[in-house]
Amino acid sequence: MATNDPNRIQNIPNVGELAVLIQLMGSINSGIIELKGLMQTINSTNGLIIEQIIKMNGDLKKHEQDTLETRALRSDIDIKTLEAKDKEYELELGKIRKAQEDARTALEAMKSGRGHTEEKMQAIVKREISADKVDIRGVKLSSRQFTYVLIGVIILLAMTIIFLPDAVAQILLRMAGAISSTPTP
Repeated sequence: MATNDPNRIQNIPNVGELAVLIQLMGSINSGIIELKGLMQTINSTNGLIIEQIIKMNGDLKKHEQDTLETRALRSDIDIKTLEAKDKEYELELGKIRKAQEDARTALEAMKSGRGHTEEKMQAIVKREISADKVDIRGVKLSSRQFTYVLIGVIILLAMTIIFLPDAVAQILLRMAGAISSTPTP
């Protein structure tokens, strides 16, 4: 019997195990390729989120600088105009903070690996934002924003006392009843 016959079936020990091992290695290889694609997607998403956070931070610093410069240059402070500007600043600051909160929530959801859809992430953001609110005459602020608004009001009051001491003294004296509101001849 010829041992070099190419049509003869050869007995190789553990052929079935080798075939299963080759299939398993092929599955592992395809899984690694998919994992690389997912990692690239996650890295690019993280990069976009970080760029957005940096942009929002720059916008917030510019907005705060503009606010300080505007208030420092005013000599005749019109209270109603100032209140209107404060509401505008407050709305813009709220928009910026909301965008930062959205980005933070999206980043946390992405890190947790839950794979939330955009609608679910928006629902999470809305729920988190509305959970902790303080209502001041129809304006809803989170407790953190309320703290900043309160600090801003205190700073504004201190600037008014420093820059307009005569007007503050007149107001306090009128409130105490020492000076009547009608001028005497």
